[in-house]
Amino acid sequence: MLETILVLALGIAPPLVSLWLMSRVEARAASRLRRVMAGEYPRRAIYYRDQNQIESHPGEGLIGNQSCRFNAHSQYIRCAVNPAGPCEECSHYEPLPKDFSW
Repeated sequence: MLETILVLALGIAPPLVSLWLMSRVEARAASRLRRVMAGEYPRRAIYYRDQNQIESHPGEGLIGNQSCRFNAHSQYIRCAVNPAGPCEECSHYEPLPKDFSW
């Protein structure tokens, strides 16, 4: 009789532990989602854009050196190589090819 109870307990324990862990993970994910939707997390892209407005070309709103091959031509990220910048004295700078056009 004791062996039967032990086997049943060992058989039921893993699914119960799994359900408990899943509920904790789902609660944590829901909490993070609520915080993100409420805007409690800082937005890095906006931080980079505001920090680097000095290098922006007037009227375009794009950051970084527009003549660089790796420039993302974006308001939020400079390039794939050095997204946070700065562009001055960047060791990865390569000029755009002469036949390149947007």
